[in-house]
Amino acid sequence: MTGTADEPRSGSRLLKGALLVSLALNMLFIGVSVGRIWAHRHGDHERLHGISAVLSRLPADRRKELSQLLEQNRSEARTLRGEAHKLRHEVRKLISQEPFDKAALIAALERVSAARAKLGETAAKGLAEVAERMTVEERKALAERGFDRKRRHRKEHED
Repeated sequence: MTGTADEPRSGSRLLKGALLVSLALNMLFIGVSVGRIWAHRHGDHERLHGISAVLSRLPADRRKELSQLLEQNRSEARTLRGEAHKLRHEVRKLISQEPFDKAALIAALERVSAARAKLGETAAKGLAEVAERMTVEERKALAERGFDRKRRHRKEHED
Protein backbone atom coordinates (compact mmCIF):
# COMPACT_ATOMS: atom_id res chain seq x y z
CA MET A 1 0.00 0.00 0.00
CA THR A 2 2.92 2.35 0.63
CA GLY A 3 4.13 1.88 -2.99
CA THR A 4 0.77 2.97 -4.44
CA ALA A 5 0.63 6.10 -2.26
CA ASP A 6 4.08 7.22 -3.54
CA GLU A 7 3.27 6.74 -7.24
CA PRO A 8 0.75 9.61 -7.54
CA ARG A 9 3.16 11.93 -5.72
CA SER A 10 6.06 11.19 -8.13
CA GLY A 11 3.70 11.61 -11.10
CA SER A 12 2.51 14.88 -9.63
CA ARG A 13 6.11 16.04 -9.18
CA LEU A 14 6.93 15.10 -12.76
CA LEU A 15 3.90 17.02 -14.02
CA LYS A 16 4.84 20.08 -11.93
CA GLY A 17 8.40 19.93 -13.26
CA ALA A 18 7.19 19.70 -16.85
CA LEU A 19 4.86 22.65 -16.30
CA LEU A 20 7.69 24.73 -14.83
CA VAL A 21 9.97 23.93 -17.78
CA SER A 22 7.16 24.78 -20.20
CA LEU A 23 6.50 28.05 -18.39
CA ALA A 24 10.18 28.97 -18.47
CA LEU A 25 10.43 28.27 -22.22
CA ASN A 26 7.29 30.30 -22.91
CA MET A 27 8.66 33.23 -20.90
CA LEU A 28 11.93 33.03 -22.83
CA PHE A 29 10.07 33.04 -26.15
CA ILE A 30 7.90 35.99 -25.10
CA GLY A 31 10.96 37.92 -23.89
CA VAL A 32 12.83 37.41 -27.15
CA SER A 33 9.76 38.38 -29.19
CA VAL A 34 9.08 41.53 -27.18
CA GLY A 35 12.77 42.48 -27.38
CA ARG A 36 12.80 42.18 -31.16
CA ILE A 37 9.61 44.21 -31.52
CA TRP A 38 10.97 46.88 -29.17
CA ALA A 39 14.28 47.09 -31.06
CA HIS A 40 12.49 47.32 -34.41
CA ARG A 41 10.13 50.09 -33.30
CA HIS A 42 12.71 52.11 -31.41
CA GLY A 43 15.48 52.11 -33.99
CA ASP A 44 18.07 49.55 -33.01
CA HIS A 45 20.67 51.19 -35.26
CA GLU A 46 23.27 48.51 -34.64
CA ARG A 47 21.07 45.97 -36.43
CA LEU A 48 20.45 48.21 -39.45
CA HIS A 49 22.57 47.49 -42.46
CA GLY A 50 23.72 49.32 -45.52
CA ILE A 51 22.05 52.52 -46.51
CA SER A 52 19.44 52.29 -43.72
CA ALA A 53 22.17 52.33 -41.09
CA VAL A 54 23.90 55.28 -42.71
CA LEU A 55 20.68 57.28 -43.13
CA SER A 56 19.63 56.62 -39.53
CA ARG A 57 22.72 58.46 -38.29
CA LEU A 58 22.24 61.58 -40.41
CA PRO A 59 20.64 64.83 -39.24
CA ALA A 60 16.85 64.87 -39.79
CA ASP A 61 16.85 67.25 -42.77
CA ARG A 62 19.59 65.33 -44.58
CA ARG A 63 17.96 61.98 -43.76
CA LYS A 64 14.63 63.25 -45.13
CA GLU A 65 16.19 64.46 -48.39
CA LEU A 66 18.01 61.19 -49.09
CA SER A 67 15.13 59.04 -47.85
CA GLN A 68 12.72 60.70 -50.28
CA LEU A 69 15.05 59.97 -53.14
CA LEU A 70 15.45 56.40 -51.98
CA GLU A 71 11.68 55.96 -51.55
CA GLN A 72 11.09 56.84 -55.21
CA ASN A 73 13.40 53.98 -56.13
CA ARG A 74 11.80 51.62 -53.62
CA SER A 75 8.37 52.31 -55.08
CA GLU A 76 9.55 51.25 -58.53
CA ALA A 77 11.29 48.23 -56.99
CA ARG A 78 8.05 47.17 -55.24
CA THR A 79 6.25 47.18 -58.57
CA LEU A 80 9.01 45.10 -60.14
CA ARG A 81 8.99 42.65 -57.22
CA GLY A 82 5.24 42.21 -57.69
CA GLU A 83 5.76 41.44 -61.37
CA ALA A 84 8.55 38.98 -60.55
CA HIS A 85 6.27 37.28 -58.01
CA LYS A 86 3.59 36.80 -60.68
CA LEU A 87 6.18 35.38 -63.06
CA ARG A 88 7.44 32.90 -60.44
CA HIS A 89 3.84 31.82 -59.88
CA GLU A 90 3.55 31.21 -63.62
CA VAL A 91 6.72 29.05 -63.47
CA ARG A 92 5.26 26.97 -60.63
CA LYS A 93 2.10 26.40 -62.67
CA LEU A 94 4.08 25.39 -65.75
CA ILE A 95 6.22 22.94 -63.78
CA SER A 96 3.18 21.05 -62.50
CA GLN A 97 1.14 21.33 -65.69
CA GLU A 98 0.28 18.29 -67.79
CA PRO A 99 1.34 17.86 -70.46
CA PHE A 100 4.71 19.33 -69.56
CA ASP A 101 5.82 22.07 -71.97
CA LYS A 102 9.58 22.50 -71.77
CA ALA A 103 9.67 25.46 -74.19
CA ALA A 104 7.01 27.35 -72.21
CA LEU A 105 8.89 26.69 -68.96
CA ILE A 106 12.17 27.94 -70.44
CA ALA A 107 10.44 31.08 -71.74
CA ALA A 108 8.85 31.71 -68.32
CA LEU A 109 12.21 31.19 -66.55
CA GLU A 110 13.81 33.67 -68.94
CA ARG A 111 11.09 36.21 -68.07
CA VAL A 112 11.80 35.66 -64.35
CA SER A 113 15.50 36.14 -64.99
CA ALA A 114 14.84 39.35 -66.94
CA ALA A 115 12.58 40.64 -64.14
CA ARG A 116 15.29 39.93 -61.56
CA ALA A 117 17.86 41.71 -63.72
CA LYS A 118 15.54 44.72 -64.08
CA LEU A 119 15.05 44.77 -60.30
CA GLY A 120 18.83 44.66 -59.79
CA GLU A 121 19.32 47.48 -62.29
CA THR A 122 16.68 49.57 -60.52
CA ALA A 123 18.35 49.00 -57.15
CA ALA A 124 21.76 49.88 -58.57
CA LYS A 125 20.41 53.03 -60.20
CA GLY A 126 18.73 54.10 -56.95
CA LEU A 127 21.87 53.51 -54.92
CA ALA A 128 23.92 55.50 -57.44
CA GLU A 129 21.45 58.39 -57.31
CA VAL A 130 21.54 58.49 -53.52
CA ALA A 131 25.33 58.12 -53.42
CA GLU A 132 25.67 60.97 -55.89
CA ARG A 133 23.92 63.29 -53.40
CA MET A 134 25.95 62.08 -50.41
CA THR A 135 29.00 63.77 -49.01
CA VAL A 136 32.34 61.97 -49.12
CA GLU A 137 32.00 61.08 -45.43
CA GLU A 138 28.49 59.68 -45.95
CA ARG A 139 29.66 57.57 -48.91
CA LYS A 140 32.58 56.24 -46.87
CA ALA A 141 30.18 55.28 -44.07
CA LEU A 142 27.93 53.56 -46.60
CA ALA A 143 30.86 51.66 -48.08
CA GLU A 144 31.98 50.55 -44.62
CA ARG A 145 28.54 49.64 -43.20
CA GLY A 146 26.80 48.45 -46.31
CA PHE A 147 29.11 46.33 -48.36
CA ASP A 148 31.46 44.53 -46.03
CA ARG A 149 29.15 41.57 -45.38
CA LYS A 150 31.84 39.24 -44.03
CA ARG A 151 32.98 41.79 -41.46
CA ARG A 152 29.40 42.66 -40.50
CA HIS A 153 28.44 38.99 -40.17
CA ARG A 154 31.53 38.24 -38.10
CA LYS A 155 30.93 41.29 -35.83
CA GLU A 156 27.28 40.34 -35.24
CA HIS A 157 28.24 36.84 -34.18
CA GLU A 158 31.08 37.94 -31.89
CA ASP A 159 28.56 39.57 -29.52
